[in-house]
Amino acid sequence: MRFNVNDYVRVRLTEKGHEIMRKEHEALRDAFPGVFDEFKEKKADEQGWSNWQLWQLMKTFGPHIKMGMPIPFETEIDIPQKGK
Repeated sequence: MRFNVNDYVRVRLTEKGHEIMRKEHEALRDAFPGVFDEFKEKKADEQGWSNWQLWQLMKTFGPHIKMGMPIPFETEIDIPQKGK
């Protein structure tokens, strides 16, 4: 199976993941006043799954994944089948 880093995966964010996203958004708003709207939580389905391009997931949360630290998303990742 081939998988491109531009393909989508689905994860369930933890409270730590939501906190990271809020802080990242606030930093952008501070750096570029008037450009960014208020922070909105990542859209998720009824079970809490949200869609991410793999590169975006790695860029956003990679620096925050460390042994023994709170995780930004649950460890199970869903890789949807292409074309479905």
